Amino acid sequence: MKKGTIILSIIMIVCGILASILTYIGWKEHNKEHDLFYAVSIDNGDMYFGHYYNDTVHNAWIIRKNEQGGLSTNSIRDLVWKPAGDVKINSEKVIVVTQLADDSPVVKAIREAK
Repeated sequence: MKKGTIILSIIMIVCGILASILTYIGWKEHNKEHDLFYAVSIDNGDMYFGHYYNDTVHNAWIIRKNEQGGLSTNSIRDLVWKPAGDVKINSEKVIVVTQLADDSPVVKAIREAK
């Protein structure tokens, strides 16, 4: 083999390894973002909790005002209308989106219910 061919092969192998490492780091960051919990308040008074990205609440829970003025918490999968998947939110109806702390009582309840 010629010296130039060997050097070119080594460069290609190193580039392949670097590309793999960068892809892995990007994948880890992407998944880290999707593990965060958010509270999403919409203009009808409903508040959804879960993983929020692309205007969708994944693994959603809902807190609603009841007739007595109190609050009730339910996984959306336990609601009477039995949604099959995630909740797509109309971005025009969103009032507030906020990230929840890991020690939030809501986050703890969701994690314990899984």
